[in-house]
Amino acid sequence: MKKTGDGQTFLVEYLKEIRICKADPISPSLQEEISNYSIIINDVLPTNMELVEAEKFYEFQATMIEDALFNSLPQGTYDRLGIKFMQRKVSLYRGRTA
Repeated sequence: MKKTGDGQTFLVEYLKEIRICKADPISPSLQEEISNYSIIINDVLPTNMELVEAEKFYEFQATMIEDALFNSLPQGTYDRLGIKFMQRKVSLYRGRTA
C-alpha cells in the first residue's frame, strides 16, 4: 500500500486496471466526443539498441502517452500528473543541487 501526505491510501500496486474520468468539451463549438484511450503496458523492451535508436524509441513512446493523456484528461488531472512526475523524479536525488 502507498499513502499520500493527506492520508489517502492507494492500492495501485494491486490493480490491473485503473479507470479515471475523461475531459468534457469546454465550449459549445467543441461538441466532438473526447476520445477514450487504453494504455496497455505489457510489451518487452527491445534489446541491444544503439544510443540514438534508444533515444528515438523512448521519445516516441513518451510522445504517444503524453498525446493521449493531453487529449483526453481533464486539465486539472493532467496538470497535477505533470507535477507528480516531477516530484517523483526530483525525489530520487538526495545530494545537493546548488
